[in-house]
Amino acid sequence: MKTPMAKKESTKEKSHTSTHKKEGNDTIRRTSSTNEKRKPKVQLKTGETNVLLSKSERVQSSLEWLHATFPQLFKKQDLLPMKIGTTLDISAWIDVQTSKESIPSKTAIRNAIRIYTSTPEYKKALLENTKRYDLNGIEDGNVEETQKIHIHEKRTTKAPALDAIIAEGAK
Repeated sequence: MKTPMAKKESTKEKSHTSTHKKEGNDTIRRTSSTNEKRKPKVQLKTGETNVLLSKSERVQSSLEWLHATFPQLFKKQDLLPMKIGTTLDISAWIDVQTSKESIPSKTAIRNAIRIYTSTPEYKKALLENTKRYDLNGIEDGNVEETQKIHIHEKRTTKAPALDAIIAEGAK
C-alpha cells in the first residue's frame, strides 16, 4: 500500500520588495522576509553597488560617519555636550556639500544622534561639563542647571547603570 509522501518544506524564503523613495542619488528599497518578524532592511543603491542595511546598521554607519567627519565633537571617549541645534548645523553642512555620495541620510543622522545622546557616557558628560560645543569642538553655549536636574531625575528612575559608569569614571 502506498503511503502519502510528506510535502517537503521549501527552504527558500519568500520576500516582499517595494521601492518607495529616493534620497539624494540613492534609491531606497525596503525588503522584508515573510519568515522574519517584519524587520525591514533598506537597500541602498549607489551607482553599481547594492547594500542591504538594517536600522541598527544604518545607525552604526551614521555614527562612524559622524566620528570621521566631526571628530572634534563626536568623540569615542571623553564625550562633549553638543550645542542645541547641532542636527540643524549638520543638515546645513550637508546642504552645501557638492558630493553627497558617502553622506548618510539626514534621518539616519538624526537617529544616530538620538542614540549617541541617550548613552550613559553622554549623559555623564552633560552632568560634568558646564559648556556645550559646536561641530568644530569650540565652546558654544552652556549646559543649563535645569537640564542637569532633568538628567538626575531620569537617572534615579530609569537608568541606575549610569551611577556605575559615573562611579567608575571617578576612580
